[in-house]
Amino acid sequence: MKKFLKGLLFILGIILLVGGGVSLFVFFYILATAPTHINEGVPLIIIGPIILAVAIFLFVVKSKMQDKEETDVSCEEEVSIDKPVETNTQKPKTTKSKTNSNKSEMTYEKAMWYFYHHKYDLAEKYLLELAKKGNIQAMIKLSEYYCDNYNDNDVFWGEKAAKSNKPEAIFNLAMLYYRHHDDHTYEEVYKMLEKAYKGGCVDALYAMALLTKLGEGTTQDEKLSQKMIKQAAEEGSSPAYMNLANSEKDYAVQFKYFEKAAELNDPEGLYRVSLCYYYGEEVPEDQAKAKELLLKSASLGCDYAIDSLLEFYGYDFLKEKP
Repeated sequence: MKKFLKGLLFILGIILLVGGGVSLFVFFYILATAPTHINEGVPLIIIGPIILAVAIFLFVVKSKMQDKEETDVSCEEEVSIDKPVETNTQKPKTTKSKTNSNKSEMTYEKAMWYFYHHKYDLAEKYLLELAKKGNIQAMIKLSEYYCDNYNDNDVFWGEKAAKSNKPEAIFNLAMLYYRHHDDHTYEEVYKMLEKAYKGGCVDALYAMALLTKLGEGTTQDEKLSQKMIKQAAEEGSSPAYMNLANSEKDYAVQFKYFEKAAELNDPEGLYRVSLCYYYGEEVPEDQAKAKELLLKSASLGCDYAIDSLLEFYGYDFLKEKP
């Protein structure tokens, strides 16, 4: 309907504009060619401007209608843009959350790459970036790094991570407290390890076994300690498997323990199994397999594996590009 009215106004405007123009033209033509008949042209000079005025009015009305329609369309577009934000807030948040999560994973992997390639300043930079954003994994790794380098910020980040109540974070803080035993008792450490183990951290059971052997924070009992180490290994603790392997005199059994640790991605376990394949001990010699395991061990930060790659294959792992 609006389009019809606009079209009608446009046509009438054109007709009136032409009519008004013709009226004025005729009046001035009479004035120029037959001044004695000027009286006959007087109505034209009156009607012409009126017709033109009406034509202009019609064009103004049409223009107003056009402006109003454009404004309405613009408003509708703005509403259509705003509505999804109000009614579908959950979906964009989910997408953003996934994006942030992927970005955090990439940043952490980059930090680990720098760690394993001995570029500690860059590793620390990326870990700090993540830790300040609340990434628990980064807090734990950062606290371990600071502890190894006698940085007093180790406990700060360890305690901050432990506030999440995640078993691995509690285990990490217990180990930090153990190293800072002047400020924390062994009994306190043992209780934290028990809590971490009950939460599902099997490495905490292995740590409890070591404390039991030493009689720190609990009653000393070497037999119970050995039993706990075996239990921790069976439940999936790679350090426990490495402990069993290093205390085993039977090479065939020792290799099996190394294999178990390697299956759990233990850096040293992977390294020890790679040597068996390289030298053909307990397994047929397999250079390709040896190199594969060495690369995996090196990528997890084993310095022995990094050195062996250079020695055996001339492969400089530290010059590898990310």
